[in-house]
Amino acid sequence: MKHLLFPILALILLAGCKTTEANYQRAYTFAKSHAENSGDTDLNPQARAALERQQRGHKAIQIVGTDTLNIQSLMLKPYYPEASALPQYSIMVNGFEQPFNAKAMCRRLRENGFPNAYVAQTAGQTFYVAAVGTNNTDSLPTLLHKCSDAANLGMTNPYPIILRNTGYRPQP
Repeated sequence: MKHLLFPILALILLAGCKTTEANYQRAYTFAKSHAENSGDTDLNPQARAALERQQRGHKAIQIVGTDTLNIQSLMLKPYYPEASALPQYSIMVNGFEQPFNAKAMCRRLRENGFPNAYVAQTAGQTFYVAAVGTNNTDSLPTLLHKCSDAANLGMTNPYPIILRNTGYRPQP
């Protein structure tokens, strides 16, 4: 009889612990709030503001010749193909959260008339595919029109966009 006592008590305890949707919801809410609050608790207000600006990006309007261009500034680093530096301005035709999607699009661009296409990565793990890049603002309108007029690039609204690289600073 003693050897049956432990299994009977275990069955009674397990029968009383039913998982419900409310329990799952409570656990999910707790985990989500913990994840949102755990990453930046040691950041000072200036660092937190800088991180928020980086995630938002900075938009500016620049007039080049007779064209008015919207230029967004982000911290970028080269991702694919291997490179030591990026041009200051890039015409981005798409952005992805998965690097293999960005690489595939970059390969398609290279095969279809954009031999210098590349992928740049943000600190927030977004992978932007650039058709072309330049360090000269005077060539931006021409390059933007070239990308806008190209057929079958797989662009969706709001692309193409101009991103200005402000330098990449890895998160500590």
